[in-house]
This record gives sequence, structure tokens and C-alpha cells, in this order.
Amino acid sequence: MEMDHFLRAYCRMQLLGLALAAVPFIGLAQIQDRTEMEALLDDELNTIAVVERHGPSVVAVHVTVQGTPVSPLADVPEEQVPEQLRNLIPFLEPRVPVQQSAGSGFLVEVDGKSRLVTNFHVIRSAMDNATTDLVLGAKIEVTFPERPGHRFEVRVLGVNPSFDLALLELTDGNYPASALPLDIADSDALKVGQKVIAIGNPFGLASTVTSGIVSAVGRLVPSVGQISIPMIQTDAAINPGNSGGPLLNSRGELIGVNTLILNPAGRSFAGLGFAVPSNLLAEALANLDLGGISSISDTRPSLGVSGRQIALGSRRRFTPIGCTPEQHRHSRHGLEG
Repeated sequence: MEMDHFLRAYCRMQLLGLALAAVPFIGLAQIQDRTEMEALLDDELNTIAVVERHGPSVVAVHVTVQGTPVSPLADVPEEQVPEQLRNLIPFLEPRVPVQQSAGSGFLVEVDGKSRLVTNFHVIRSAMDNATTDLVLGAKIEVTFPERPGHRFEVRVLGVNPSFDLALLELTDGNYPASALPLDIADSDALKVGQKVIAIGNPFGLASTVTSGIVSAVGRLVPSVGQISIPMIQTDAAINPGNSGGPLLNSRGELIGVNTLILNPAGRSFAGLGFAVPSNLLAEALANLDLGGISSISDTRPSLGVSGRQIALGSRRRFTPIGCTPEQHRHSRHGLEG
């Protein structure tokens, strides 16, 4: 009896000891959960806040272009085609080559309307050369983070090759509730060294986030329209598929449209990324929303002076040739040649 009593008492003490020992571990786990968030640097917390708020406004852009139907035996010389197959050629299903490309885009507001911005070169292959219409068999779609399995079809409203910009809208107009238009900041106020955040769709990996700094401003880089425009240079990782995505400041405001990279070593990214400044987008938005193809001359006055080279002895000179008011759209400003 005494032995049983002793064993029961011993077991109770052991159980009590285990219970007491567990209390510090439970408390430690709670403390660890709490201090993990507290341990995040202010810079990290800022990045998390920007991405959580503005990430849903960044889309993946999908471009599909169907080519001309081609006979499955088009590459085979006729004399090499077995005779029994020749009679079947008219019934063979033709191959339709499909060209696919991808990029990024983001939501903005133009006169109270939701619009999507991307780079012109992202959608260029799907467009007719002279209009904003799509070529036969072409399709442009976007995917929002809120609905990754659903592709929204879009139409092209306007493009500006000079600034490598394009404005799109959903054909059904139903934008996800979590997608809010980005505020456009003054890119002229940028300082070299300030933090930037890039969100995009590199290599088809939607909603990829990278960060870095403004490496330089005013870098003159030729655009798709072969006009050198002052770009923002950044070391935030930008790769194929990031084109058209937003470059944000630490307040989550748009400061640039990620556009191109320089990779002299043949690598995907060498720390040399470039973005179209947000002020150029703000300058072009009204004309983009009007529709059609616009250019730098639609927002900035130009003299409309043409020229030709003439030989004078061993030297060549560039001689301006005047134009009449009727020959130039800006003649209303009183400029004459």
C-alpha cells in the first residue's frame, strides 16, 4: 500500500513538472511570433506595406498572335512527297504558327476612368502598323493577382511609340475590387540613391517584387520610336517580362514604367535597368486616352523644319528648309520658316 501511494505521488509530481516546464515554451513561442514582426527593419515593413497595397494593381500582359496557316508539308519538296499522300494534302489540317509574348502593366485613372498602362513594345507584335487595331488572329489579355486563373481581354485605346507607352482598357470594364489606380508622382523630384520597388511578370512569374535604388536620372536612351528620352536608371532587378510594370517609390507612388535593360555580358540582368519617367506618362495620358497613335510632337511644340545636306567644297553643311504655315500643324503659334 505504501509503495502504491509513493508511486501515485511520484507520478503526480512528474506530471506537474511537465506542465510547469511547458509554460515557458508556450510563452517563448508567443514572444518569438511577436518579436519576429518587431525585428523587421522599417525598410522591410515599408516594402511589405507597398506590395500588399499596390501589388493587386499590377497585371501580367499576355499577347498571342496567330500567323498565316501553313500546310504541314509546306517545307517538303513536292517530289519527295509520296504519291499516296499528295491526294490527301487538301484534307490535311494546316499548321497555324502562334507567336506569344508577355509583359507587365498597371492600373491608373484617367478622367475618373480606370485604364491600364504598359509599354508599346510589349503589344507591338499584335498591332496593325498604321492603327491601334489588332492584326487578324491577335489577342491581348491581362491577369490580375486577385484572379490568377482568369484572363481578361483588353482593347488598345492609344499608343505613343516616342515614349514607348500604350493605354489599354478591359473590354468588359469589370476591374477586380482590390485593384486600385496608382498615384502618379513627380519624377522630376527623384533623388539618386532613393529607394525604388519594381513589381512585374518576369519570365511569366507573376507578381514578382524586387527593390533597389535610383542609380541615375536623365539617362538618354533611345525608345521604340528611336527618340532618346531621359530615363530613370535603377539597380532593382528588371528582367524580360518586367516591361510595362511600375517602378514605385517608398510611398507606393508611380515614378516610372519599367522598360528596358542593358546586359552587355549577355546576362538577363546586369544591374542596369531603365524606366520611362512618370512625368512623361502623365504628359502623354490625355492623348493616349483620346485614342490612336500619338507621338512626342502631340505634347511638345516643334518647328517643323526639315533639312538637306549640301556640299560646299570639301565641307558639308546642314541647311534648314523653311515651311509654310499650311505645311505645319504648329503654325497656329505663329512660327514660320
